[in-house]
Amino acid sequence: MKKYFLAVILSVFLSTLLANTLKCDLNKEDCILNANGTKISFSIYPKPIMPMVPTSIKISGLEVKNLKAKIYSLDMNMGIFNVEFKKMGSFYVGNFTLNACSMGVMRYRLELFDDEKDLNIFIDFDLRG
Repeated sequence: MKKYFLAVILSVFLSTLLANTLKCDLNKEDCILNANGTKISFSIYPKPIMPMVPTSIKISGLEVKNLKAKIYSLDMNMGIFNVEFKKMGSFYVGNFTLNACSMGVMRYRLELFDDEKDLNIFIDFDLRG
């Protein structure tokens, strides 16, 4: 019975760990998404993303009229952070600053828009406070 109980606990722990793992960690590396057959690259500076520190994001591989983003927490309501981008040749650059939180790690989502039209492109990242 103890072995069965231990196996169940281990299974739940591993499935939770895998579900919470990011496919790509913007805090460590540039990330490339394949969206509708197009490769879109995301890069942030400085790494890692820190609360109350201005952060720049560079996006390439996308052609839109007026690139915007909304950033929001997936863990709790921290508000919506709107990002406007400037076209710089073949890429876009935007800036944002996230609030501090008492949680050790907060998962955020950055969603892309062409003006107000949702592009159905997003990337998740963690903020460690």
